[in-house]
Amino acid sequence: MKLTGWITGIIFTFLFIAFLFLSGLVRTSVPGLEVISAAAQSSVNQGDFSPGNGQELKKNYGINERDTDGIFYLSPKTQMDASEILILKLKNPADGEKLMASAGKRAVKRADMFRSYKPGEALILDNSINEVKSGFFIFIAHKSADEIMSSIEKSMR
Repeated sequence: MKLTGWITGIIFTFLFIAFLFLSGLVRTSVPGLEVISAAAQSSVNQGDFSPGNGQELKKNYGINERDTDGIFYLSPKTQMDASEILILKLKNPADGEKLMASAGKRAVKRADMFRSYKPGEALILDNSINEVKSGFFIFIAHKSADEIMSSIEKSMR
């Protein structure tokens, strides 16, 4: 009799867990680049940026578009602006460290350039977000970088 109770409990537990997964209450995978980039876009004014392309990505970061599984790049509107957002879906997670180093060097170099004549832009770069998370490389230089990153993290849950 006691064995039957245990089996019933195990079956109900299994069914409950299956229900959670099937109902979408528990996410089993990371969303795609489209979902994550939409979260980033919803947090910013698109007029603050220019749409980036593969050529700019190569010039600014030394990254070939074909070496990723997708890019989302909002580049600075002008050379006088520091704000940019770059999200890459990594083909190889080991590339993340190299990308973080490259983005970090670029941010420091640009911040030093801005420091004497546009200190506000230098501060944006000093406070930029540069990390690898769930198979994505994320670089955010914007006055609302923390809010943008929060939106991205919510979309990954």
